[in-house]
Amino acid sequence: MKNKTGFTLIEMLVYIAILIITLNFVFQIYYGSFGIIKRSNVYAEYLEDVQCFSDIFASDVRNASKILPDFKDFKTSRDTLVLMNPDSVMVYKFYREKKVIIKLNICDESITRQGQWFFSNVRFVYDVSSPDVIRVYVLPDNDGKIFKNREFFLCVRNRNES
Repeated sequence: MKNKTGFTLIEMLVYIAILIITLNFVFQIYYGSFGIIKRSNVYAEYLEDVQCFSDIFASDVRNASKILPDFKDFKTSRDTLVLMNPDSVMVYKFYREKKVIIKLNICDESITRQGQWFFSNVRFVYDVSSPDVIRVYVLPDNDGKIFKNREFFLCVRNRNES
């Protein structure tokens, strides 16, 4: 009798099938991790934008001498906030169609842009019954892939009550 050492064709096909299935799982996990890393980087970027905006905004509201109901062409509303400083007027205006909030400094007759942030939605909530408190709702991502329609909430009290 002949002594054969080796694998049959069936054994080789079973081995290749198992190898393909295993490699498929490994590559799915590998490439899936890249998606998680990308989403976490985008999330960190959005959080950084929100933190930057909230720091500057809170400082401006706290240092404002008064929250104005209106000033020239700007009126405090859901999309606009007008703050009175001793030497100028600060306006935060959200443009829905462009999805950008712009900070304007109005001094005498000159208007200068001092900052802009890109958010899907921003709402200013100003209640005349408590005129020294401003609530802001910020939604950084409109398609819901990152935040699943969660808004960031910021409540700032003006230390110089009007």
